[in-house]
Amino acid sequence: MDKLNANQQLLLATAWVDNNLDPAEADMLRQVLGKQGIAAGDIETALKTQPPPIAQLISQMPGGQPREDVMRDVLRMCFSDGVLEFEEFDLIERLAGQLGLNEETLERIRNQVSGE
Repeated sequence: MDKLNANQQLLLATAWVDNNLDPAEADMLRQVLGKQGIAAGDIETALKTQPPPIAQLISQMPGGQPREDVMRDVLRMCFSDGVLEFEEFDLIERLAGQLGLNEETLERIRNQVSGE
């Protein structure tokens, strides 16, 4: 887990938010983390590890990552298995608040992600 930065761990935590790592979520994590240069073995280890609490990860995120990009990545992960669980919906709402995104911005990002 120490091989992943806070943003990568946030994606992992998003996939685990409903206490179930769906195969579609695992595949998306493999793709995203692989493109970011994380070794396959480190990815597989991370997939088996329960991530830190989401609030802790958000506080550790570097300021350089645009807030909308963070939300876009989280939404992609939430929608990757085709089912938006209550825990995922709750996460989206909490994260939007913590990132300072208003409803209009969140809806625009949701529309972008769902149209991909």
